[in-house]
Amino acid sequence: MRDFKRRKLTYLSQAIAAIVFTTAGSSVLAQQVTLQNNQLSISGGSGTTFSSQSPTISSLGVVQTIIDVPTTNGVGIPSFSFTMVPNGIPDGVYSYRVGVTFDDTANDRRLEAEIGTLQLTVSGGAIVSGTIPGSQNLRVLGRNGGGTLQVQINVSNSSTNGPITLNGGSVSFNASNLISRIRNSHSQFDSVILAEFDQPATYDYRIAVQQTGTTAAGSPTLAFGTGTTFTAFPQVQAPGCGAANCVGNTTAFLLNTNELASDYTAAYTVTGRFNVTTVSSGGSSGGSSGGSTGGTTVTGDVFQDTNNLGSTVDNITVTTGETPSTETVTQINNTVSTSNSLLSNTSTQLASGTLSTAQALTTLTTVNKALDLAGTATQNGGTVDTSTTTTTINNVANLLGTLATKTLTTEQKTEISNIATSTVTSATKLITSETPRATILSMVEATASLLQKSGDATGALTQALVTQVQALSTSATQKILPTLPESIRGNVDLNSIDAIRTLASAKATVTETIQKSSPAVCVAPRINDFVSFSRPWPNFFDSAGHNTAVLAYRSCLSNRSQTSSAIVFEKNEYVLAATVEQPVFSDTGASVISYAGKQYAANASSLRIVPELLSEGLHTLPDGRVLYVNAGKGMDISGTALNIGSFLTEITQANFTPSMETNNSFRIDLGNSERFAGAFALGEIGSAGTACDSVNFTSPTGNPASTDYVFTMTCSDGAVQRITPFPDSSVFFDTVTNAGFDVRTDRNTGVISIEGVGNVRPSFFVTPLTINDTAYLNANKTAEGIAIRSTDANGDGKADYEVLSENGVQLMYGL
Repeated sequence: MRDFKRRKLTYLSQAIAAIVFTTAGSSVLAQQVTLQNNQLSISGGSGTTFSSQSPTISSLGVVQTIIDVPTTNGVGIPSFSFTMVPNGIPDGVYSYRVGVTFDDTANDRRLEAEIGTLQLTVSGGAIVSGTIPGSQNLRVLGRNGGGTLQVQINVSNSSTNGPITLNGGSVSFNASNLISRIRNSHSQFDSVILAEFDQPATYDYRIAVQQTGTTAAGSPTLAFGTGTTFTAFPQVQAPGCGAANCVGNTTAFLLNTNELASDYTAAYTVTGRFNVTTVSSGGSSGGSSGGSTGGTTVTGDVFQDTNNLGSTVDNITVTTGETPSTETVTQINNTVSTSNSLLSNTSTQLASGTLSTAQALTTLTTVNKALDLAGTATQNGGTVDTSTTTTTINNVANLLGTLATKTLTTEQKTEISNIATSTVTSATKLITSETPRATILSMVEATASLLQKSGDATGALTQALVTQVQALSTSATQKILPTLPESIRGNVDLNSIDAIRTLASAKATVTETIQKSSPAVCVAPRINDFVSFSRPWPNFFDSAGHNTAVLAYRSCLSNRSQTSSAIVFEKNEYVLAATVEQPVFSDTGASVISYAGKQYAANASSLRIVPELLSEGLHTLPDGRVLYVNAGKGMDISGTALNIGSFLTEITQANFTPSMETNNSFRIDLGNSERFAGAFALGEIGSAGTACDSVNFTSPTGNPASTDYVFTMTCSDGAVQRITPFPDSSVFFDTVTNAGFDVRTDRNTGVISIEGVGNVRPSFFVTPLTINDTAYLNANKTAEGIAIRSTDANGDGKADYEVLSENGVQLMYGL
């Protein structure tokens, strides 16, 4: 057991030093430094059969996974070495410090180490010597796995036989020297901190390198990164930054109240992972691919897979102005497909607690590079698989949703916002005039999910993200508008914002096109998700869960609306105007918006980021919802039941089955294949209360074509709401617009205005199909799945229309 612990501690120490000095070799071109071949060499030590390996460092500053080293009876310590390559560096002596951190991905176990001064002498463009000034200690800080104890020590590091040595541009690490020094003089660190590293585990590490001075003319600052085409490594900065892959210094260095943080205010950093798995007690260890014996093969490793993806992406080039080759497009499609499995694996491991937040963010950054390639290829004429890329955007959103469940630093939230912005930028580039409408709308929906999950993680949306979403919405609208019938869109100039605004003001269908092309930031919970008619009344309605979801939705509206005006209503139930006063949503679960001392039974079903293509103010959608646009946001509002629970309960007690639709209308299954279709008017409650603990309904009398023919719902505390008829078929509005007619609905009266046809008003009831009805439907069915038949049902000499669908027949009276 003692030998086992020693081998583990030795391996850990060697890995620490290897990491520290991996960074020392990462600087480059034109006052820059790279590692030779962008690699670190690892070879077996005494008594091992470990084959030499050379893990690479990607342009993202990610080192390939270092895997556990098998040993045979005794000691098996691999050696680490690498060679630094200067590029365009003026002659002189360069001083820098190196810090490293190690985090156990499963608990609070952590190590931080720093050596304060390393010096490289450059002459004639080459490194002629590397020295570590004498009498210098290696500072080491540790924390146990339970997070209950921290220890800080100084370890002697002489220039000739210390744990770290420099010989010109070559860096070497001797693990035995470090372990022996710790054990000989720091027993507590050995017994409390190092002793915990004798068990299988996975460690994420970060290495930071900061230049502290130079004697070279002009005092040049070296950049660290990868070549041949130089890409600088990410940075650790103080207090932090808004750039991708950047981390604040107090986030990078935690122990002893951020002791080492102040030494790294503008440092280059690389990250990596190593696995401490098992050590054989004797004999030769199992073989690896290629027939060699030695290192443990790690499969399904997010770190390694991310690094592999990054390397693949780095080797794919798309030149602006040139159509990518078929081979290049195939590579990009394969890379995006690989991203999906990687994102799924990352989400699973992050949720289970076996993956760090930092690694998840690195994975997202790498996937973003693949999406950017796909977008660039698309813009240059490449046929990229948009279905796969849409899936990738959804998977990015899912991973952001998992990150939202973690405790995030300010820097990490900033990084998430940057990742979301980059993803939306790529999505925008994936949309062209050749992209089918359905694919564009799927891309918008994926972007909406991304926004919602990003907002959950960060608590707010940055202006940069909002601006990019508006660009996506503009592009989507401009590509979809030409697919509308010419009778609706006319010859609108797609490049003119004013022209599209004017058209949207006149055509509800155009307004809806822009709305559907605008990703939703907040979406109201669907009541159907909280109703189970298999449970006995009154327990069929999960009011607690519904109210929780409603409060979460209203919190989203409050935190992300950023609008400066509110909806205002007149007592005659029509939307009037907008003022600077904000609406107040009830916190009791009732569907109430309060304004200027008055209350309205209304609901906002979504909040979207909308482009400049819609002027600020009020717009009507084809189905009668009102879209209020202000400050780049659009909120659709409609009337609803004051107390949805009481409404559903009363219907259920009458032995009918209700359901709520996403457009805030509702249906009631009356049995015997008969249905009821209606919607609540948008009206003021008046002086009545809002508890509405129970309700009763009053049926209308008179002419069913009249706008006064409405059902009323009266609450126990006196509030009265009107219910008007509504089209039963979910594709009715699409059918009318696809036929070339603009349409708009007044939910306060139930009247539907069809341009070029006239006004109609639906019946509340849907009757079953007869044999003749079914034959007519099958013979005259539109692409949307319904048929429309002219008649004069009430003998008033005006054309009425029957809408036939699989659900039955609904009459629409001509007015």
